[in-house]
Amino acid sequence: MVLKDFYTILDRSGPETGTSPSGKPVRKYTFSLELNPDHPVYQGHFKGNPVVPGVCQVQIISELLSVVENSPLRIVQADNIKFLTPIVPGKNRFLQVDLEIREGENDLLHVQSVILDKNNTFIKFKGTFAIDILT
Repeated sequence: MVLKDFYTILDRSGPETGTSPSGKPVRKYTFSLELNPDHPVYQGHFKGNPVVPGVCQVQIISELLSVVENSPLRIVQADNIKFLTPIVPGKNRFLQVDLEIREGENDLLHVQSVILDKNNTFIKFKGTFAIDILT
């Protein structure tokens, strides 16, 4: 975990297996997280009005993907990232992260993910990851 104590995994489900519209196998996972609203990152982002930085949201997705793959991963390509609503750690403390993983050529993983809670979708992510051989 890059940001120590930034979040805690409360629950994990999956894999559920299925097929993508193109007919390729897909694995789906769901994580329940609790953010630490007292984490030092919020002192600078933004003082008096803390929000989860976008880079931290992408890092959460990357770290959870590494958990299910049991291997360190790195982003090769971010095809589409949409930040829809700010995550306010005191207000949106409990989050759900959905991962949908499709294996590609050369051991690449094509991933679609969302971070949401009961009322909001915060980020939609689509990208490609590879095993990080440097770690």
